[in-house]
Amino acid sequence: MHKFLILKKRIITLKEIAKKLNLSISTVSRALNNHPDISEETKKKVNDLATSLNYIPNIFAKGFRSHKSNIIGVIVPNITHYFTTTLIRGIIEEASLQGYRVIVSESNNDVNKQTEMLNTMLQFGVDGVLMSISKMTRDVDDILKVLNTIPLILFDKASNKIPCTQVVINEEEAAYNVVEHLINTGKKRIAIIKESEYSYNSEKRYEGYLRALKENSIEIDDKIILSVDDISMRQGKRMTNVLLTLKEKPDAIFAITDTAAIGVIKTLKKNKYKNP
Repeated sequence: MHKFLILKKRIITLKEIAKKLNLSISTVSRALNNHPDISEETKKKVNDLATSLNYIPNIFAKGFRSHKSNIIGVIVPNITHYFTTTLIRGIIEEASLQGYRVIVSESNNDVNKQTEMLNTMLQFGVDGVLMSISKMTRDVDDILKVLNTIPLILFDKASNKIPCTQVVINEEEAAYNVVEHLINTGKKRIAIIKESEYSYNSEKRYEGYLRALKENSIEIDDKIILSVDDISMRQGKRMTNVLLTLKEKPDAIFAITDTAAIGVIKTLKKNKYKNP
């Protein structure tokens, strides 16, 4: 029987480079960082040796010394969502232009995992966190603690309980405009497929839906107000089938996410309903 021995690669340190060149560790560090106080000759010797030894800087140690890691943490509920991947791509591109690296993590809408990821980001020494919070977030104490340590910006899924910069749209006004448009096209029985009451964004959109109906004196019918925990394409299909079984069917359906809307469209098409 053959036995294979896997040897762990030895990590080259600044101390070893300094010893080989008979220089101080601080001089080697400054030479590698192109410090103006270090001569070009010394910089070349240090960089040549570092290259030959395959020296890799420890960014965490460097960040600890400088109190700046040039790393941004990103936490999202679902990394596979098209909208989310588009945002992450933009974050990575802009961060790279500004000289920052990005660590991306997924909470899977699990509050405990969200807290764990926040703590991990702090341990990595990130310079700041961009976060889209879990829809199940109720207690924000762990998030508020982060505000006392590093900059935090919320985007997409946010909360009015957290006093920080938030990059969001006016959910209530946007939903109001959508429903009012449907009313202006002659629709009177408008169904809504929304998330459960745990979602801040969904509740704001629901408020816009209700305001549009009330201001246009349209009766609110609970039978065409459907809530689901997972506002997915599958649930969009399922909820549309529920609406199609009603004696008084809706003449329009407002799905609060693109994925649910696709499910609605597919089901309407399957059942031979025209979808303008």
